[in-house]
Amino acid sequence: MKTVCKAQWTGAWLGSLLLITSHSPLRADHATPPAGSPPDSAAVHAPKAVDQIQALIREASLALLKEGNGRFVAGQPRHPNQDASRRSLTVSEGQKPFATILACSDSRSPVETLFDRGVGELFVVRVAGNVADETQVATIEYGVEHLGTPLLVVLGHSGCGAVSAACKGGELHGHLPALISRIQPAVAKARAAAATPDRVIPTAIQANVWQQIEEIYFQSSIVREKVREGALQIVGGVYDLEKGTVNWLGAHPNQEALLSQADAAERESALSAALKARAESPARSAGGADGGTDAHGHGDASQTPAQGTQHEPDLLRSLLPIREVKARSPQPEHPAEEHQPEHPSPGPHH
Repeated sequence: MKTVCKAQWTGAWLGSLLLITSHSPLRADHATPPAGSPPDSAAVHAPKAVDQIQALIREASLALLKEGNGRFVAGQPRHPNQDASRRSLTVSEGQKPFATILACSDSRSPVETLFDRGVGELFVVRVAGNVADETQVATIEYGVEHLGTPLLVVLGHSGCGAVSAACKGGELHGHLPALISRIQPAVAKARAAAATPDRVIPTAIQANVWQQIEEIYFQSSIVREKVREGALQIVGGVYDLEKGTVNWLGAHPNQEALLSQADAAERESALSAALKARAESPARSAGGADGGTDAHGHGDASQTPAQGTQHEPDLLRSLLPIREVKARSPQPEHPAEEHQPEHPSPGPHH
């Protein structure tokens, strides 16, 4: 009973985790090493224990979503953590959600309701077609890094209007073409995989879930790092509007390959951007135009090929990680000369 009461105040997901870990063999990892063990035996056990605890947290978070959806489908929702005391608690202590969810804006798929969760439990990002554009990925990063959610769910749904529009084509107005373009790769895959024409849209809905997970991996080094650390699990799902159930798809089948490909793409992009900025530098352009002289007409030895190549290692070191690559304003070639008066007075300098 104490655990249940505590879960009502600190989050049901934490209560479930406590129940799981209380019967877990993890306790053995924290025991005193047996006599005769190597000196570093405890250090060997520690990473294993951390990995197991993280796995339990991820599993407990997903289990809470599945249990809540089961209650919703059965018509027996509990509506947990939705009273005045819960609202006050989340104001005074802040939000501590256990899952970040990227879902469609469709009004027929209310995320907290279909998972039977309460205030401060889910960090929800909703956009038509559950697409992962730049702003959505930024919001996801906030959830998984700053709020520390151990679970990220990309949730599509049956009869999605955005995916249907991408499949059927037709004229689109305003900013809709930009949104639909994010879904088109999934539609192309669905057309190749669907057994019959009437299966294109359902297949595309699922393919779009995988597509947006791929987009998240390729756009966010933060997400990739969390997944590698074991601090984050990403799974897909498709919500059935009529039945109310969620078809859980699990992790992306090519997750490990995607992580490697995304890292390589990020390095290549950083290299291209840095080389482009270097080539377009005003200082280098001016030096090439006047035969290697600066704004004062002085010779600039830094423009010679032999000396210019000395900067290449610094350039390459600046490429990892990508978020450290910043545009650098060109600095004066001879700062000391810029502060000298045009007609210096005779006499010693101080």
